[in-house]
Amino acid sequence: MRVLMITLCLTAAGLPAAHANRTGFAAAMTEAQKQARVVRDGFSGIAQLEVAQKGTALEPHAAAATALVTRLEGLTPPPPSAACYSDALDGARRAAASMHDMMRIYHDATGDAGFAPRITSAARHVDEGLTELEHALTVCGASK
Repeated sequence: MRVLMITLCLTAAGLPAAHANRTGFAAAMTEAQKQARVVRDGFSGIAQLEVAQKGTALEPHAAAATALVTRLEGLTPPPPSAACYSDALDGARRAAASMHDMMRIYHDATGDAGFAPRITSAARHVDEGLTELEHALTVCGASK
């Protein structure tokens, strides 16, 4: 009887809805993890291309990273997931911004001496952002 009363009180207080929100958030994190994997795979795939082709080849992956940021910005995490959500969003933003920097560097490349360090730095920032994103999504409970 006591368990039934506690269950009724929790239901009246709206806790099943909160559970649904957590479940929806976890599902959104799982979907974001799939998107992040696609972005990483696409980003990794440009490595074997010639420099002249890399900027154009990077465009759809940078757009996908930006779409992932938009998707994450549209979520409202439950309080226990706020920190990992913030880390995921930070990583996604860093990766997307760095991809756009890489596109700009590739399109502006004229063989100047500063090209290699700038592109290497931007690529490192993309990788670090994606790594932060992937780790945070795992912490947030995204299932693989």
